[in-house]
Amino acid sequence: MKMYITIILTLLLFASCKQEGPVDSINNGLPETIPALFASVDGNWNGIWVFDTDSLKIIDSMYTGPVGVPFFLEFSPNYTVWYSIWESSLHNYELFAVDAGTKTILRRVKTEERSMTFLKTRGLLVTYDRKIQFFNDETFSLVHKDSIGILWRLVRAPGERKLCAMYCNYNGGGFAGIIVYNLETLSIDRKLRVADSLRQRGMAPADLKISPDGRYLFLTVFNWIGGGGFGSFHAIDLTTDSVVAEYPCGKYSQMGVSPDSRYVYISDPAGYLYEMNPTGHLLRYDVHARTMELFIDWVPYNLTGGAHGSRLITDQIVLMPDNKTMFLTTLNGETPEGKNIAIMKVDLNTKQVLGVYSIPLDHRGYITEQIRRLKLGMYVMKK
Repeated sequence: MKMYITIILTLLLFASCKQEGPVDSINNGLPETIPALFASVDGNWNGIWVFDTDSLKIIDSMYTGPVGVPFFLEFSPNYTVWYSIWESSLHNYELFAVDAGTKTILRRVKTEERSMTFLKTRGLLVTYDRKIQFFNDETFSLVHKDSIGILWRLVRAPGERKLCAMYCNYNGGGFAGIIVYNLETLSIDRKLRVADSLRQRGMAPADLKISPDGRYLFLTVFNWIGGGGFGSFHAIDLTTDSVVAEYPCGKYSQMGVSPDSRYVYISDPAGYLYEMNPTGHLLRYDVHARTMELFIDWVPYNLTGGAHGSRLITDQIVLMPDNKTMFLTTLNGETPEGKNIAIMKVDLNTKQVLGVYSIPLDHRGYITEQIRRLKLGMYVMKK
């Protein structure tokens, strides 16, 4: 009997350690789920909008308070709990666990850090900025903390044995390179340079992604030169720790990596609040050939940047697992009819725009919300 119970417990433990990613709609008693886009919303209304990936209609939402913008969002293995960090009051950040159905706050704990990720197979929520902290996902008890400096865009390596992050000499700038953090020893494994130290000091970090196969790191930075500068994209082969490609790109570009690790798509947010001149381009890096191409020029589409000028300004990129569809957020984008574009759905084969979501205007005719982050997840259907 003791052996029988041990086998049952082992099987249950194995089932709870599923890989991150989309799951079947009904799988061994798990809740019924559908693919959905989760948007972090900033403005007069702060919170999360949940979009159906087919229709781009809002199917659910959660308000997070007058000052709380949930820039980071993670999900429990069965998607019934959402995890996020936001300001509960001015300059006071807390880590939250929320029931995905009722939106009830299940747990909360204060944290000095404003960014986060989730190690699902380890059951650890990781917060970071000026230091890195590990919290148990079920109790929110602090498991470990490490003062390793200012981190930007921490990403999980496949298998969750290592973390990679851009680290800086000061908040938002003074880029110093890449750290690889070992989750077995809970210490820095190694540091990688992208360029010589003089050039790195003039870089501001923009985005960091890791290929699904774990071989490559991709990063974008803005190279400040005087009052201007240029954006650049870099690819690092983690098997040799060497930079294998560098290309110019947009200003503070964001990225999306295809599920098959073949392509990296690169947007041009035009410097965000710096309001630099946009290129109106969506670039694509071929990982195998190590070449960069202009994938889409938005000018012929007659989609504009609204008040920012004539060229469309793209930001967040999300790719569907089937590698056929892309979602993009824009900054003040407009259709030829003058309709605002918050999210665009694009066919990757034909490059045609399949649909857009427009933020409703307030009673004065103004847009009072903006999508800051966009993430693909699974939404638990309400019974």
